[in-house]
Amino acid sequence: MSKSKIALAVALIAAAGSAGAAELLVTAQSAKGANAIAVDFVNDAKAAAFQARLQIPGAEKGNTDLSRCLSGLPKAFQGSCAVTKSGEVTLIVFSAGGGTLPDGLVSVGQIGVRNAGAKGGSTVQVSELLVSDVNANEIQAKSTVAK
Repeated sequence: MSKSKIALAVALIAAAGSAGAAELLVTAQSAKGANAIAVDFVNDAKAAAFQARLQIPGAEKGNTDLSRCLSGLPKAFQGSCAVTKSGEVTLIVFSAGGGTLPDGLVSVGQIGVRNAGAKGGSTVQVSELLVSDVNANEIQAKSTVAK
């Protein structure tokens, strides 16, 4: 079992103890000067949309692969991913049809960062997480970053 799968399993066990709340799970794995960052969401059947900002050291427009950022989303959902000059990746996920994300663990996608160690460290942080229901009411949510 890979380190990322073990970290995800630990995060899922922790998430099981926090039933009734939405949670963003970010798992970073470093290898050969690059980061592979998996993004998942645990839903309690209430969340319809979310926006997250991830601080990723070394991320910038020339070396960040966002092509799979939303690759795991259910078909009824869409969104966008963007990276700023300061190394912040913003994810926005929503349903144009107004539905909620499936109950339980939802794979969102992956972010790749080449030369991740070049900017001093590889600690990913969630600097913002906003989650809403189908009526655009904010839902209590938390985030977990695993290595």
